[in-house]
Order: sequence, then C-alpha cells, then structure tokens
Amino acid sequence: MNTTTNSTEEHYWGKGFIDGTMVFCQLAMLAMMLLVVAEVAARLMGFNLELSEEFGGYLLVTVSFLSLAGCAMHNSFHQVELITSRLSAQQNRILMVIFILIALATSVILDYHLINFVIASYVRNDLAPTLLETPLWIPRLVMPLGITLLCMALVVMLLRDVKRVIKNASGANQ
Repeated sequence: MNTTTNSTEEHYWGKGFIDGTMVFCQLAMLAMMLLVVAEVAARLMGFNLELSEEFGGYLLVTVSFLSLAGCAMHNSFHQVELITSRLSAQQNRILMVIFILIALATSVILDYHLINFVIASYVRNDLAPTLLETPLWIPRLVMPLGITLLCMALVVMLLRDVKRVIKNASGANQ
C-alpha cells in the first residue's frame, strides 16, 4: 500500500530543474546506446573506437547520480512493503519522515566527501589513463552535483511529508 501520492502531479520548489535533469539523463542514455551501436559497428568493420569505454563510463556515472533526485521525487525507489502494508496511512507517513531524515543525513555526509574528492582531483590534476587524458575532476563533478540535488529533493519531500503528518494528526484530533 503506497500512501504517498505521485509527486508528478504536485508543484514543488526546483521541479523544473529536477525534471530537466531527468530529460538530460534520458539524452545521456540515448547517447550511451548510440555509442554502443557505433562501437559494435566499428568492431564489425575491424577497428575499435577506443573512446567508447571512457565516454560510456562517464555517461553511466552521470545518469546514476543525476537521476537520484528525480527518482526520489517520483517515488521510483524500491520499497519493502512487508511492514508498510500492515501500518495505517498515518503510521506510514511517520515512517516515511524517519526514512527521509536518515537518507538526508547519509546524503549530506556522502556529499561532503564527494565534494572533497572532486577538489582533491582538481588540486592533484588527476588525468584519466586514456588516450584523451580527461581531467578527472570534470566527470567526478557530477557525483556531488547529483547528491546535492538529491539532498534538495529530500528536503522538499521531508517538508511535504511532515506537513501531511501534522495535517492528518490535527484532522484526527478534531
């Protein structure tokens, strides 16, 4: 029993930006698909593109991290319904607030370390051990950006769900 509403119907702060990152992720997936097709075609003709692995990896990281906020806002993460199916709607809302608080705390800590990781990559001038020698801080920058967006989405979700808990509790007491 899913007690949260699909937030695609709601308007929230940053909705346009988060929806924009989802479109960007869709384009990145399309680019990965085209890259794989181009690599297969090149191998059939007897040569190797050599850049497809590098760019494919960068695109995979981009999609993985930039889609987190959109997936959270659209309730697209896995849910274990073994416990939640036995709880009332209000208990589920309270449980969701607790989960969001835990996810937010974890995400803030992760974001802090990822930001330091990118800064260290920039300071050390880390380069990819590939033909392009890409400065690694550039593709790594997507990781803290994605987690920061996830933190923002979690704050929006937390405010929304706390408001629902309070509204339901005050409605039940009347």
